[in-house]
Amino acid sequence: MMKEIAIIVPSLYGGGAEKVALLLSRGFKMRGNRVFLITLEKGIAYDIPPDIHLINISKIDGKDSKLIKLLLLPLQFYTLSQIIKKYRINFLLGIMERPNFLIALLNFFRIHKNIISVASVHTLLFQRIKVKRFNKFWKSLYKYLYKFIARNVNCVVAVSPFVKKELISEFEVNKDKVKFIGNPVDFEEIRIKTLEPISPEWRKAFVGKTILNLGRLIPEKGQELLIKSFAKVRQLLPDTNLVLIGDGEEKKKLQELVKNLDLENNVFFLGFQKNPYKFMKHASIFVLTSRYEGFGLALVEAMTCGLPVITVTPSASWILGCESTDHKINEELVYAEYGMYVPLNWDNIQEEYNMEKEAEKLAKAILTLLQNRSLFERYKKASAERSRQFSLTTISVEYENLFNHLPAKAGLDK
Repeated sequence: MMKEIAIIVPSLYGGGAEKVALLLSRGFKMRGNRVFLITLEKGIAYDIPPDIHLINISKIDGKDSKLIKLLLLPLQFYTLSQIIKKYRINFLLGIMERPNFLIALLNFFRIHKNIISVASVHTLLFQRIKVKRFNKFWKSLYKYLYKFIARNVNCVVAVSPFVKKELISEFEVNKDKVKFIGNPVDFEEIRIKTLEPISPEWRKAFVGKTILNLGRLIPEKGQELLIKSFAKVRQLLPDTNLVLIGDGEEKKKLQELVKNLDLENNVFFLGFQKNPYKFMKHASIFVLTSRYEGFGLALVEAMTCGLPVITVTPSASWILGCESTDHKINEELVYAEYGMYVPLNWDNIQEEYNMEKEAEKLAKAILTLLQNRSLFERYKKASAERSRQFSLTTISVEYENLFNHLPAKAGLDK
């Protein structure tokens, strides 16, 4: 039976959650549903298939200030309600905080009956508060926000076991309301995009061995640590390059660090790329250095391209098959089933001495993977095997099964 499904996202500027919204739209459409992709603000960094109904509900840009976005919430609430009525939408999926809040608000006022509402959480909120050193007010506000959302939707989807654990333990969301569903990757799309040639200006980055990192250039993504580790790697493997895909506020600082380390000919800043997969195809390994990740989509995408992977990110280690992150921070390396995990002392890493100490640990892991051919081949095969568990079809079916087992009125607390 065809469903009328609306996926609501802040905008479609480049980002993991935005990419997931687009992928799920395609996945639901392929399964015979009518899909509406609703954005709260303007801004598109991805190609939108013509059979997806794209609706923008305000004139502001996704890069406008947070204050403007908050002030427009009442108007967006009203417009969203009218769209639901006009297109007779009966399934709502919110992605990120403001869409989740809006669909909870619709249910709170009981404006539309017989609608299944699901809020999906794509980040570790408590970790973000901790890293950005927000005060107790912000933690209390987020706790109240997600309690309100959870009470007024049918289900809260956590995109990783860590997000689920945090919602329950830190934000006191009823565990019966939370379900874990991972994020999808589209194998066929990635396969086709890996065939696209690399422009001549970037080909030299892939001569010899290449380490690749994909993510916004912001402190939480840890590229400073990776660059310092790379400097140590090159002392033993001088034919190695580092490729960073992404833009962000840290770019100038990172470029200055590269200059100070005399790595300007070996570190390549590619900026945001609509198609990162053509670069992944030609890389040797992928390294994720984020302090925290809600899911770790770039890690799974790299594994889909057959890259052996290393991560220092505790909340992404489950993707590699780590049963626990309770590894001692002085432990050099964890050889997990699907990749290598390096436990770091994140609490003290901001200090220069500790940064260098942790960079040394990561460098040893990179050297081990690049120099041990049998280990490299083992993890190359394991990456492809693991990534199949996150196929677009598999994840789309999980969401549809969830929709089918959530009666519209059940789960909405009074």
